[in-house]
Amino acid sequence: LGGVSDTQDATGNITWTKPDRVEPEQIIAAVQSFTGMILQTPPMYSAVHHQGKRLYELARKGETVEVKPRQVQIDAIDITDISWNESGRVQVSLQVKCSEGTYIRTLCHDIGQKLGSGAYMDKLTRISSGVFNLKEAYTPEMILAHGVENYLKPLDYPLNELPAVKLDEEGWNRICHGNSIDILEECPEGI
Repeated sequence: LGGVSDTQDATGNITWTKPDRVEPEQIIAAVQSFTGMILQTPPMYSAVHHQGKRLYELARKGETVEVKPRQVQIDAIDITDISWNESGRVQVSLQVKCSEGTYIRTLCHDIGQKLGSGAYMDKLTRISSGVFNLKEAYTPEMILAHGVENYLKPLDYPLNELPAVKLDEEGWNRICHGNSIDILEECPEGI
C-alpha cells in the first residue's frame, strides 16, 4: 500500500507514494468489498485489443485510451498476512479465487484506490488453474530423478472438472453427422 505503479505492479514506475495511515480493519473491509461479481477495467499494460492493437503496445508509446470495464467474479478473497516492510509501508498478502479474465494487479490497484492510499502488486503466484495446482507441480530435477513417466497425466485429465453430457447412440450419430441435439433436460449447469 502507499504507491501507485503505471503497470499496477512492481515492474512499473512508482508514480505516486503516500504515507500509509490505514488500519487493519479498514484493509479487511476494503478487501472483502471486492467479493462477488465486480466491474474491473483492464489495465493499459495488458493484451486486451483496442482497434486492432494490444493495449500494452499503446501504453509503451505513451498513449492511453478509454477501456470499458468488464464483469469478473471474485469467489473468495482472503487476507493471509498484513505486515510492514523495511521502509515502513504496509504489505498485504492475498489469496484470491476468481474467474478467468480477472487482473489481480488491477484488483490490488482498486483496493488501494478504495483505501485512498494507492496500491500495486508486488508478487503473484498462481496456485491453481483448472485441475492443475502447485501441490502437484514438480521441478525439472524431480522429473529427471524419477522419470517423466511417473509424472504424466492422461490426456483427458484437464477435462475432469468440465460438465459433461452422456449421449445415447442416436445422439452420437446426430453429432457425428453435424446435426444438433436437444440436451436441455439433462444439461448440467455450466454447459
